Amino acid sequence: MRPLGLLATLSIYGVFGLMLLAGTAWGMPALQARGIRPDISWFIVAGAVFAAFGLATLMLLARERPEIRHDWRQRLRIKPMSREDWKAAFIGIGFVLFGSGAIFLVLKALIPDLSPHPPFLEMRPLQPSEYWVLLAWLPMFVLNIGCEEAFGRGYLLPRNELAAGRLGWLVNACGWLLFHIAFGWPLMIITAPIIFAVCWTVQRRRNTTIGFVIHGLANGPSFVAISLGLLEA
Repeated sequence: MRPLGLLATLSIYGVFGLMLLAGTAWGMPALQARGIRPDISWFIVAGAVFAAFGLATLMLLARERPEIRHDWRQRLRIKPMSREDWKAAFIGIGFVLFGSGAIFLVLKALIPDLSPHPPFLEMRPLQPSEYWVLLAWLPMFVLNIGCEEAFGRGYLLPRNELAAGRLGWLVNACGWLLFHIAFGWPLMIITAPIIFAVCWTVQRRRNTTIGFVIHGLANGPSFVAISLGLLEA
């Protein structure tokens, strides 16, 4: 396993960020021109990019030493959650909720017309006849959490730690933040707390499973709540 510094990490995440940017700028409109709903178009485009994270993880693992490939869970640091891991995860989720909420309120005061939606998709509550959309969302959600965390925190972060030591989490976070360029700078700032919380906590506990937990609990329930009209977007 070789060290991976800031420039290389930014380059890798930049490629995936450009894939997502191209998908939202051209892929989604092309799908919608064929009569596919905007939200389903997003699921298809995002799902393809997240699947690419998973494929990249498999390909890069295949290039490492045989003993690493055969013990891929240890290499990706995917471990059972201990009591301390759960405690760290819930502290991280609290930080995300407080941090993102505070940043949104400050930005909203500075930019009154600030939208909480990404520029390519406006989220709204689903009608009862549209609840099937939640089933269509599930595969994308699994790819989002599973592949993004396995690649970013499982594969890249240990290499970032070899290059930057205790600041490896910050190198990883900078790359992951760049990946969200398609969302626009306001949402990049709003999502910064989850990015920092996940990267810092995973490095501190040396357990990628914490990344699955924080990332999943921060993203999944909020989407479901907005879709069911329980939370205003």
